Amino acid sequence: MEIGLDDAYSLKTPEDNKNLYAKWAATYESDFDTNQGYQHPKVIAELFDTPIPLMVVRILPPVQKKYTMAKIVNYISEAFEELKTNVTWPEWAEVQRYTIVVAVFSVVCALATWGVDEACAKVIAGFFTWLNS
Repeated sequence: MEIGLDDAYSLKTPEDNKNLYAKWAATYESDFDTNQGYQHPKVIAELFDTPIPLMVVRILPPVQKKYTMAKIVNYISEAFEELKTNVTWPEWAEVQRYTIVVAVFSVVCALATWGVDEACAKVIAGFFTWLNS
């Protein structure tokens, strides 16, 4: 007599379960695989047994630019010369005036952010107080 899942599903008592196990234990895996078409573990095992081809990646050496100290010094001196001759710098009074404008604007923005944060905190606290009442 061949044992199958229907036999397992029809068990009523723990004693029936022990008796079925005693009969089916020796052939359970082979019966289950063959009769139920249960192939998942076999397929997974075959996948892990198959070697994965290695990808060959050719890494090119980095392009090396030769910077001599003279080139670096030349670049820096040209940059300073550009700043001296071609850049229009504001007068010192104008720099001070713009600095004050930026500082005042920063303080106003900080106070506005603080005010909005406090207002939102009070609204949220009021909402939760209302929920709890």
